[in-house]
Amino acid sequence: MEKHCTTVYFLLKKTRKDKNGDSPIDAWIAVNGERTSYSTGKKVKVSEWDEKKQLVKGT
Repeated sequence: MEKHCTTVYFLLKKTRKDKNGDSPIDAWIAVNGERTSYSTGKKVKVSEWDEKKQLVKGT
């Protein structure tokens, strides 16, 4: 039986801010070492993003 390894990362594209100061959230999905990047279509302010937990701060 073949073993598969899947990893999902969320990261904020800080360099692509819009006029409101929001940055897009991208998802990186890696399956067996091959990585693909997708845009989630969601935007958030840099100050509201938690790098370590890869999620938006607050409730």
